[in-house]
Amino acid sequence: MYQLKNYYTKTNRRRHKVINTRRQNNEFVQNVDINDSQDNHTKQGKNEFNNSISTNKIKWERNNLKSRKRLKDSLYKYSLIFILIITILLLLSSIFGINIIKTLSNRELKQDILNFYITLAGQYNTLSQAEQYAEVVFSKGGAGLTKQINDRYSVIVSAYFNNSEAHSVKVKNAFYDTEALSIVEYKNNNLTKMENKVINDSINLVYNSIKKVQDTAFAISNNTIDALSGLNEIRLVKDEINGAIDQVKQMNLSKKALDLITEHSYFLADDLEFLVLNFSNAKLQYLHRTIVSSLMRLHSIC
Repeated sequence: MYQLKNYYTKTNRRRHKVINTRRQNNEFVQNVDINDSQDNHTKQGKNEFNNSISTNKIKWERNNLKSRKRLKDSLYKYSLIFILIITILLLLSSIFGINIIKTLSNRELKQDILNFYITLAGQYNTLSQAEQYAEVVFSKGGAGLTKQINDRYSVIVSAYFNNSEAHSVKVKNAFYDTEALSIVEYKNNNLTKMENKVINDSINLVYNSIKKVQDTAFAISNNTIDALSGLNEIRLVKDEINGAIDQVKQMNLSKKALDLITEHSYFLADDLEFLVLNFSNAKLQYLHRTIVSSLMRLHSIC
């Protein structure tokens, strides 16, 4: 009985041992399968990730090449257009004899340079000698104003707005010389931008008014218009200047700016007022003097 019991006990032990061993083997196999499955998924994910990186890199390189090609094509196209424009400008400049490049570079100037030309007679060592001759010139209808040139003195006969006209008058009358003078844009850093603009506007107004007066004087001298019509033209110019002065006075300008404006405007208006009140053909020499003195005053201001 004891032996039988031991037999069953040993048998059960062997059976449990076998069962446990099988269980352990099954669990091991299952763990191995799970690990293998996880490894397979991991490898597959890595492959997909690597493939995605490779694809994106290829796309980026293609897009980068396309962008660089487009940029290169654009630069090449605009370079050709720029070279073509410069070539056309140079051809036009050589054909028409004008400096187009210089003209384009000066387009930013706020105001064109105002030019005029004076004819000069005589050369004297002293001012008194020049003034004596100036009276003779004035009596004959010229401006009769003196101008110092270096260390000598000459007499201004008249002023013109065309260089060829001034030169022809000089040659015809055997005058000493012609000189080109310019009225450039006025600018004072102590004044405001608005004040500088008003001053330049007034300079332009006086300059254009002088041109009108000169045209009227020549028309009267050449009998193109009668004296009365010429008087009305001068009166209109005078009224325009006085009207501009009244407008300037109403503006909020500093005393310095107002003095600069009235300095050249008042003088011309007063001279024209005198001519209107005392007008006759014999007084035309005063008109020439007014024209020259007004232009020289503008030149000295600028």
